[in-house]
Amino acid sequence: QNYFLGRYGVKKPKSIVKDKKVKSLELEEQMKFLDYLYHSDIVHRDLLILSMNTGVRIGELLALKLEDIHLDENYFWIRRTITLDKNGKTIIGENTKTENGERKVVLNEITKPVLGRAIKSRNPSKENLIFCKEDGGLYTDGAINSALKRAFKNAGFDNKIHTHMLRHTFITRSKEAGVDVEATKTGVGHSDIHITQDVYNEDQLPYLLKQNETYTKYITEQLSNYQEKFSNDVTQKITNESKLS
Repeated sequence: QNYFLGRYGVKKPKSIVKDKKVKSLELEEQMKFLDYLYHSDIVHRDLLILSMNTGVRIGELLALKLEDIHLDENYFWIRRTITLDKNGKTIIGENTKTENGERKVVLNEITKPVLGRAIKSRNPSKENLIFCKEDGGLYTDGAINSALKRAFKNAGFDNKIHTHMLRHTFITRSKEAGVDVEATKTGVGHSDIHITQDVYNEDQLPYLLKQNETYTKYITEQLSNYQEKFSNDVTQKITNESKLS
């Protein structure tokens, strides 16, 4: 038996080596990459847009099931993540990565139509997964990371990228937009949450939706500025998808 598996398993000792700080995309880099994704039809388009605009970990999105999604109420649940079994095989875990990982993630005019499109175009699987292979099998973090690198290069970038940067890009944009830091921590499932009990309860959804409006307004404004600067139609693409959702 592997006692390191699972949220409550034996914890490995922490390394004394200082972690490298994860970078986020610069604002114009993000706008350019979003522009590329909205004008492309690559397999992981919706997955990448969602991660960049929710801060949800790729492994959590890969474990997302149809039953977790509540489009009419503008949120979805994160209840699990993909992980490795004792033989190194990718499986759907029973828990999230951290104790604070199980959470509601709110949707907005950017993410709701993208998730709706992903639902309609999903491959069949016995688990009713939203993001899986044609045969219903699981993607690995590594496979998505490789796909992201290819897409980023095809978008015209030479610098390095990895999936965790999408998460940190959302956190950075939320900070720039003036979103309450505790709302951001809650949405991304941060392990260090100090949100008050008055907010973190059954009625937290309206609070999170309100905070997310601030993020949406900021990103929409930045996309409009980018569109005006480069004479493209990315905001129209988002509007059109929103009407179809």
